[in-house]
Amino acid sequence: MRFIHVCVVFLTFVLSGCTQLSEKLNSADQAINWQQHLTQVSQLSHWYIEGRVGIKTDKQSGSASLFWQQAGEYFEMRIVAPFGRGTYILKGSPTLVQMQGPKNLFLTATTAEELLKQELGWSVDLQGLQYWVRGVPTPDVAHDLQLDNAGRLHFLQQAGFNIDINRYADVGGLQLPDKLQIESANLRLKLLINRWDLSTKIQT
Repeated sequence: MRFIHVCVVFLTFVLSGCTQLSEKLNSADQAINWQQHLTQVSQLSHWYIEGRVGIKTDKQSGSASLFWQQAGEYFEMRIVAPFGRGTYILKGSPTLVQMQGPKNLFLTATTAEELLKQELGWSVDLQGLQYWVRGVPTPDVAHDLQLDNAGRLHFLQQAGFNIDINRYADVGGLQLPDKLQIESANLRLKLLINRWDLSTKIQT
């Protein structure tokens, strides 16, 4: 009986040790995969996405089609609201942002956030969004994150926003989000990306 007891204790110890070792190995693999993913995706500076965005704020809720072109520091974002509510085109450079909209609307500002807040009532961190949409945090800004089993970003807290990445797609060998949710104290944004294009040629 004592021999059986010793064997049970020994096996329990071995299995427990294997479990701990497995967890450590998984954690190490996650960290390695994350660093590789972060390096690859951070180098991505030219891209185009098509998708749907759902917005809910304290005062409104709705959805729109989104077409977003990014070429380094330059971007063009086209937001098409349903039922003939109009199209807004947001163009930005490091020094100037312009918005065109229904009824000959034409505005300029130093940041896209100003125009989105003024015209659409969206308090969106567009600077952060261009990183979050690729599944990485904004550089040099404090954050907390959680990784999934594959070492990709699953949850991020940064700049007053909570970012949940619910799904990834393989895009030219890169894992990029195609379904994510972004929340702050007064905003909930859901983004479903139907198409990624990593060509350096800007879409027209």
